[in-house]
Amino acid sequence: TCALPIYPDDEVIGCGGLLARHAGQAEIKIVNVYNGDGGGALPEGPWRADADYQARLVQTRRIELDAAAKALQASEVIRFEVSDCHGAPGPAEVARLREVLETFRPEVVLLPWFLDNHPHHRLTNLLLADASVGLSFTVLGYEVWGLLPPNAVLDITDVLERKVALIRGYASQTRTVDYESYSVGLA
Repeated sequence: TCALPIYPDDEVIGCGGLLARHAGQAEIKIVNVYNGDGGGALPEGPWRADADYQARLVQTRRIELDAAAKALQASEVIRFEVSDCHGAPGPAEVARLREVLETFRPEVVLLPWFLDNHPHHRLTNLLLADASVGLSFTVLGYEVWGLLPPNAVLDITDVLERKVALIRGYASQTRTVDYESYSVGLA
């Protein structure tokens, strides 16, 4: 399984139940596209548009993602480090993702669904489409910011508390949005 979260936290908010269910049963790699400099809050106060604050936020989100990856027994976290505020995936990220996909050969790739209500989520779907030409795997989209008309449902009742605990690990994000209630509601 290859989880392609857009930001550090999408892997637990969107597909944390599926990943928790498969932890220890399938090899999980997390490919993180954006670095997280554009959202959330540090304990000192709300997000600010200054380089020092954003650098510390990126570091905090790296630590949070590493902890989630460890709890999910992911074998690797691959970071593309695209800035939320000033970047977009380009040819270098397409080539890098292509290399990951060819080397890892996942059976399943998870990412926010194509029409999710965030432009970076849509851009990452295009990144995957460009990087995967000629490759074969199942793509499963999950909801984060927009309700997805489902064509499949996975009951995660037995791992919901684990998913919620993973979400709580993203304190930089839960300071600004009640992702815990949001995710429980979606589940």
